[in-house]
Amino acid sequence: MDLRRKQIDSLRELQLGMVEKTPNESYELYVPMGGQRLAFTIFLSADFPNTPPIIYVTPKVSHPIVDDRDNTLNVPSLRNWRVQVTLKSVISEALTEFSRRPPVFVMQPPGPFGMPSSKFPQPGGYQPAFPPSQGSSQPFMPYGAGAAGGGGGGGGHPLGPPPFRPVSGPPPSQQQPQQPPAQSAQQQLIGTLFVVPEQLREVESLSPADLKKTIDDPAEFMTFFENLQIVKDFNTKEQDLKTRNVALAQENLSKERDLQQLRDKLVAAHEKLAQLRTEYDAKIALMHEISQRFTPPAISMSLKIAVQEAEETANRTLATFMDAKNGMDADTFVKQFTAERKLHHARRIKEEQMSAGQLY
Repeated sequence: MDLRRKQIDSLRELQLGMVEKTPNESYELYVPMGGQRLAFTIFLSADFPNTPPIIYVTPKVSHPIVDDRDNTLNVPSLRNWRVQVTLKSVISEALTEFSRRPPVFVMQPPGPFGMPSSKFPQPGGYQPAFPPSQGSSQPFMPYGAGAAGGGGGGGGHPLGPPPFRPVSGPPPSQQQPQQPPAQSAQQQLIGTLFVVPEQLREVESLSPADLKKTIDDPAEFMTFFENLQIVKDFNTKEQDLKTRNVALAQENLSKERDLQQLRDKLVAAHEKLAQLRTEYDAKIALMHEISQRFTPPAISMSLKIAVQEAEETANRTLATFMDAKNGMDADTFVKQFTAERKLHHARRIKEEQMSAGQLY
């Protein structure tokens, strides 16, 4: 049911005035087409969307995607129906095809008694003028049809003949037909030759001789053409557009200096941005290098190396003092050796604390 409801909701997204004829079963969409109203009547079976819908197009049209036998829609998405196909996409595909190749409306042959044929559904459903009364089993027949077929009073329409309504005034045979207004010979001639458009009403003021002269003489035709009101209005609008275009061009030229200054500022700002980006990248690289150099493992390794160097320096001082050739006096040795050993022990203490996690 969720898939079925989603399919129906997709039709509402088209915003074509969807009408629900039967809930969850039949719907109608209306589209203006070629000066007429085209209707899509959609029927959904109980197994929909596992089975494709049946879509009728009314009134009857001639088009490659419409079956001329029953006026059903026959687009590729219906022929290759899958559950993933939506009703919205089917109708959109049909509208796209109709826009590429407009359908041709076909005059439907009349049914019995001049009523529309019921070969395919009518938009909104065909309703007879006098439907049978409720509970009646007799089919609908126009007035007089039963009498013509059965010849008796009981064969007429179940509702009986329409009531008689008197009409005031003289009988139709004595009524004078309304006469159309008289037309001049010039108007009759023009009306016989062609229908004058609303924009060219000045032609009606010409006599046949003047009209022929205007057609035959190019100079006379151009004079008449230029004096037409529609041409004058067009020339006025054209001149107004030219004046506005000139004013707009002058305004644009007046802003050229400001535009150049803004362009120069933009170029300078872009160059400054490039310089700042270069400095930023260099500082980021330096920060990365320093952060790698002063990580806890790196600091611990440096302390170990420093402890070893301080111990080696103190040992060299001791060896120098013990060697009589160098002649280092005792005071100098004590002072220098004490300082070196202090440095060695300080570095060793820090190295041991870091190894124990006390300096992190």
